Amino acid sequence: MPSGLWCTPLPSSTLTKASENSSGDSDSIPWGTLRYLIGEAMYGGRVSDSFDRRILTTYLDEYMGDFLFDTFQSFHFYMGRGVDYSIPKRGEHSRYVAA
Repeated sequence: MPSGLWCTPLPSSTLTKASENSSGDSDSIPWGTLRYLIGEAMYGGRVSDSFDRRILTTYLDEYMGDFLFDTFQSFHFYMGRGVDYSIPKRGEHSRYVAA
């Protein structure tokens, strides 16, 4: 087990339960399972303040979902004058590297 921040081992039943909750559909991303693993299994025991837990939950809801790939309403991590951090359109690897 690694030392430092990640020194508290997770019970295997927690990870098993989360993976079993996934629908098994290979075409869909199991957002609920990912939010649970990150928010509860990975960080949940380390966030002791209820306000901080609300912030963590809000971030997970804001940044993890199918809406990230919505064709009609693009998701932007940040948009400002001359800057637009968004998810790039699907394409070849070389296109992303060139950007």
